[in-house]
Amino acid sequence: MKKRMFAALLAGVTLMTSLAGCSGGKTEETSKAAETTEAAVTEEETKALALEGVDLNNLGPVLKKINDSGTLIVGNDSSYPPFGFKDPETNEAIGVEKEMAGAIAAKLSEVLGKEIKLQFESMDFSAVLSSLASGTIDLVCSACTVTEERKQIMDFSDTYLNTKDCLLVLDEKKAGFSTLADFKDKSLAANTGSSQEKRANDLSTSVVSLPTTSDAILQLKAGKVEAIVIDNIVAKRYIFNDPSLFAFEISDEELAPVDKAVAMQKENEDLKAIVNAAIAEQKEAGNIDKWIDEYTEIAAEMQVGN
Repeated sequence: MKKRMFAALLAGVTLMTSLAGCSGGKTEETSKAAETTEAAVTEEETKALALEGVDLNNLGPVLKKINDSGTLIVGNDSSYPPFGFKDPETNEAIGVEKEMAGAIAAKLSEVLGKEIKLQFESMDFSAVLSSLASGTIDLVCSACTVTEERKQIMDFSDTYLNTKDCLLVLDEKKAGFSTLADFKDKSLAANTGSSQEKRANDLSTSVVSLPTTSDAILQLKAGKVEAIVIDNIVAKRYIFNDPSLFAFEISDEELAPVDKAVAMQKENEDLKAIVNAAIAEQKEAGNIDKWIDEYTEIAAEMQVGN
């Protein structure tokens, strides 16, 4: 009898131990499964944020600088409405290009997994280009025209806008011009360092290079130059409130449209991939055309440049 009771007790203890072992095994397996699921989710999240050409473990020189500092420094000519101009009341730079720079900073934050603040620096256009070359700024968001000459010393994002150059003249003298040839060897003005300056020099031997478009407008109204070589979108902004000005549009046969893009230092393909992703998102959302309309109206209301 005692033997049977002992045997039963022993069997019970064995069963409890076995069940405890099974329970412990399931807990361990469940824990491992949870860890695996968590790892899978993290991996999926990482894949969702990753971009082709961006290795977060081996950042290019400029992207590493941005990541380490937590700041994206963008250069802009803030005398070029609607792309860049200053609010007369606050002296704060606003415009299409600041919106674009903000979108790029947001995309950098998303990909790098940390907040990247935007530092938007206003300067003359020639200073914008030299600041990029020296590494003082990380990107140029300033209606920068893509040219073969510039491609030799800097890199460009995908095109985000196509515009055309035009000749801004006094309305009272517009009858004297009908083709591009009529501007040959006339006194022309253009922004220093701009693609329009180069075009002006191709047209005439009498070119006045000025730091801002506002300076060029003053020269035109004073009769010191006969026309300004200027982007057509910017020209429309200036004639919006000023009937004394006239934008002489040139046919595509005489003057082909130009591409606008974000400029950066060469050999920074990962940064370029992120900038291109930001541009693609804004183009798809229709924001660039919306910004142009919005800031053209704002600049006109503020009487910027008048």
